[in-house]
Amino acid sequence: MLSKSKTFLCLMLSFLGGVFYFTFFGFELFGILFSFSLFLVFLFSFFEKRDFFILGIFFLVFLFGGFWYQNSIPKNLDLKKYVGKNLQIEANIISEPEFKGNKQKFVVRTKQKEKILINTTRYPEYQYGDVVFIKGKLKEPENFSGFNYKAYLAKDDIYFLMQRPKIEIKKTGEGNKLVLALFALKKNFSQNIKELLPSPEADFIVGILFGSKSEIPPKLYDDFIKTGTAHIIALSGFNITIIVMFLAWIFSHFLKSQKVVVISAIVVITLFVIMTGASSSVVRAALMGSVLLLARYYGRAKHSLNALVFAALLMVLFNPKILVFDVSFQLSFLATLGLLYIYPYFKNKFTKIPDFFSLRDTVSATLSAQIAVLPILLYNFKQVSLIAPVVNVLILPLIPPAMLLGFLAGLIGFFSIALAKLFVFPLWMILFYQIKTIEFFGGLSFSSIAF
Repeated sequence: MLSKSKTFLCLMLSFLGGVFYFTFFGFELFGILFSFSLFLVFLFSFFEKRDFFILGIFFLVFLFGGFWYQNSIPKNLDLKKYVGKNLQIEANIISEPEFKGNKQKFVVRTKQKEKILINTTRYPEYQYGDVVFIKGKLKEPENFSGFNYKAYLAKDDIYFLMQRPKIEIKKTGEGNKLVLALFALKKNFSQNIKELLPSPEADFIVGILFGSKSEIPPKLYDDFIKTGTAHIIALSGFNITIIVMFLAWIFSHFLKSQKVVVISAIVVITLFVIMTGASSSVVRAALMGSVLLLARYYGRAKHSLNALVFAALLMVLFNPKILVFDVSFQLSFLATLGLLYIYPYFKNKFTKIPDFFSLRDTVSATLSAQIAVLPILLYNFKQVSLIAPVVNVLILPLIPPAMLLGFLAGLIGFFSIALAKLFVFPLWMILFYQIKTIEFFGGLSFSSIAF
């Protein structure tokens, strides 16, 4: 007989399994399977051995997961009839525009609540909250080079796009006031950093703080991928977990109560997430990191898996498409799982590594996360970094102090750029070392293997 804890875990996994299965294999057999499972539950409810009854319940929950996924797919889209035609429509910009080179892209939402991805020139720059009148040819996304681009956009309910349409701004500042304020704060904060530091150091620290990679030079970004360090500028679950653990380590020197240490670290990371704009991927990563922190400090390993799966369940309930089509969700979940279960093993094995600046923790955490996410990296990116553990060990210990100095420099820059310059030299030294390390290892011919 399963315990209550294991029963709850199996129920959650049944739901997630249903979402996963029906994402790939469709919904044609749903009626037959549903009827069959109801029959099993009814039949075995009269037996003394309730194991069969529980299995029937698991199967029903599995089917409910499939139903939940199917229900998230829109049945009728008003814009569908305009695909391939010129469309004139008024819409609201609902995302923060992403800039890359001489291009920008953003998402608009029409009055029919349907979304369109807009790809256009860098200038004029548009903003979240702008009401725009758009003229252009409406298209559907197309897959390319083995990448399921349609599913990637569909996970955010985007089923249409436009390339370089004519855009006329009708109104500004029409978005959510809190989001407007957060984006404005983020933009001004980034400007402070860029005023204090040269490129690429400024682009790197902005990427670390806000998960923005659009301004990072293409060659350097390619080196991030080759060295397995791209997670640093993605605000992944692993990255935020490192920050959370660092905060907990600092607070533990000043606070006696373990409970207060955990709460303080989670409060700080929550404020940090809000300041970065609270995107869904960052919120998910923060949630995963917080679960790991709670598991580490309260030492309830047998309940930690339940907590982690429950966190994933809540995210999938909110958006069923992320389970299969959101790589950042998968990486965050697996990295956290690795830190939860593989990390203790390595930490016990690496007793000869000195604990100076938490080096043993860093090595153990890096290897644990890299091993856990390896299948996803191989499947999605068709390459694996052979030197990722080494490079991560060399640069990860300096990520928390870099973030702290970068945060202080950007924050004080609102009041006095001259005063903020006090933090610039040590920050620049750290960033310069990290960039040069990544460039050096990324330039090695054997740094990664492509499949």
